[in-house]
Amino acid sequence: MEQRQLQPPTSNVYEQVNSPHQEDLLRRKEKRKKLLVWVVLFFVIQCLVIVFFAAVYMKVKPPKFRLRSATLHGFVSSPNNSSFRGTLNGTMGVKNPNFGSFKYPNSSVQFFYLGSYLVGEAHVVGSKAGIKSTKKVNFQVNLLSDHITATDHKQRLQSDLNSENLTLTVRSTLKGRVKLMFGMMKKKKSSEMDCTLTIDSSNKAIREFKCK
Repeated sequence: MEQRQLQPPTSNVYEQVNSPHQEDLLRRKEKRKKLLVWVVLFFVIQCLVIVFFAAVYMKVKPPKFRLRSATLHGFVSSPNNSSFRGTLNGTMGVKNPNFGSFKYPNSSVQFFYLGSYLVGEAHVVGSKAGIKSTKKVNFQVNLLSDHITATDHKQRLQSDLNSENLTLTVRSTLKGRVKLMFGMMKKKKSSEMDCTLTIDSSNKAIREFKCK
């Protein structure tokens, strides 16, 4: 009787038997690739968010300290004696442009004649300006010309009073800290006030004021 030699299974059968396993491996590789892409994309987005946050929210600008209003009371002047006195009431503003509160200690604002003679000083009580807001500060200052002693400057004051235009400069430096990220970060900032104020000595009123 003729014996038939058994043949081993063909490679096609082997591939058919293992193809489901290979497909599963391919699917897993594809999933890992997609997961890696999503992880990289998430990381890039987080970096962009951090950069944007740092550029916009963490950038600290100096506040603006300005004179907002002023009224004159009980003003008395004497051109012949080169003297004046009176009381100035008004409001100042601390404008905070930052995404964090600006806290400042007690300070003062000086009023000068000819830029060097101190004729009055207003005290500013320490407080804080909120996020992107303006803190209004009321003040009262007594103006007095007793410190103007130089002859040529007294003559200049006499001329200003006769022309009914008395100009004073208002200066101050307000130092404080801007608090960011719920107070976890603090940055020192200061603001300079540089204003001029013109008094109409005849009408005993403020003619104008402006700040840089």
